Amino acid sequence: MHRILLATLLLAGVTSGDVLVLDDGSNLAGEVERVREPGRDGYVVKADGKERFVPIERVVRHVVGRDTIDDADDAASLDAQRLASLRRVVQRLDDPAMAVAKYEEFLKTALLPDVVFEASRERDTWQRRVDQGLIRHGDAWLTPAERDADVQAALGRVDLARQAVAIEDAQARVLVESLLGHPTTDVSGRYLQGVLDLSAGQLASARQHFASVRDDVPDHAPTLLNLAFIQAELGRPERAAVFAADAAEAAPETRVTLDNLHELLAMLSADQLQQRHARRAVRLLDRYEPALRAIQAERGLSRWGSDWIDQATADQFAAERAELQAEFDTLKEQFDELVGDIDLNARRIADNERFLERIERNSVARDASGNLVRVPLPESYYDVQRENQQLQRDQARLRTEADALDQQGAALRAKMPQPTYRGRLFSVGAEGVPVILPATPTTRPTD
Repeated sequence: MHRILLATLLLAGVTSGDVLVLDDGSNLAGEVERVREPGRDGYVVKADGKERFVPIERVVRHVVGRDTIDDADDAASLDAQRLASLRRVVQRLDDPAMAVAKYEEFLKTALLPDVVFEASRERDTWQRRVDQGLIRHGDAWLTPAERDADVQAALGRVDLARQAVAIEDAQARVLVESLLGHPTTDVSGRYLQGVLDLSAGQLASARQHFASVRDDVPDHAPTLLNLAFIQAELGRPERAAVFAADAAEAAPETRVTLDNLHELLAMLSADQLQQRHARRAVRLLDRYEPALRAIQAERGLSRWGSDWIDQATADQFAAERAELQAEFDTLKEQFDELVGDIDLNARRIADNERFLERIERNSVARDASGNLVRVPLPESYYDVQRENQQLQRDQARLRTEADALDQQGAALRAKMPQPTYRGRLFSVGAEGVPVILPATPTTRPTD
């Protein structure tokens, strides 16, 4: 009896019908219709002559065919669910004033005293954050000054860990792990974990750390370069091309990113160079390399494979290549002439052999008795035969000379200075650590 009376008192003034519990803790009562149409998936609520559409993702619960809440147990259950939903919503908010507004809206429709008490207390907590000008910093709420002090201290820890990793200090991993979980240093810590694992040859673990950093900072070039390095080390240069090209787009005209593209293209086979990501790498080099070369030229450097050399050495190499190329071109002319003679002789030999075969076929006839007899071969047969023998001797000599010229050409090519490639991509160490600074909070006017 008391339970029924309590429910009756709580529900005084609430119209009968279905109820939608929404994700902000509020609810809608009335005639509820489920709607499933293209671009319109949710509920239509009709009440007081008005109609409202509610998207499906906003609905926490649909209470069907009853008063708003028809007994105290349902009231407690429904209000508790609404409060839990509200908590999930506000825990993602960075603006405490918005959270206060959502709690105020919830309290207008909350029925159970215990739920009202809890919600009021939580609203007051959010209101204090508004009054004190607190801002979210990870899971904590701090004043701007406290947040700035915490960030500065965190940056000091990042720098200390970075230096420890760079010099391979024994305490490096401990210092790096201390960065994890902090809003300012967590990404930095995961990157440095990747660097430590990479230096230890633990490619799978390093890849996981760098991939997690990439999820949070998609355009961080050092992370992308390290993912490219790992793929190349695993024998997947075509996959490395994806990350190397991403790095070049994230940090165009940066030396290490473009050096890596040169190195990568030298690794790829002719078939792999035709793949989409390889062609993209070539396009990026065409776009960004000229500007980098201009910058490096001001420093007295010139491109040499995937590396750079001083301009004096580049000029020396160019002069040596020009001199050797001139010698090579002379040899090539002689070689091409010999090849032409060899081809001409081969054709003459083939023509002579056909001539000899024709004479041999015509040298057989029948005598008066019908027997096959061979008639004497003409002198021209033996003249052509002797000519072919001489041509074959000439061919042997010409081929020997051509082989000698080819060997000389190979020796000249070996002497020519060749652009150098390392055979491995470049990775980036602790110096590339990302630092995620919190956004500057919006200043609210005071009343």
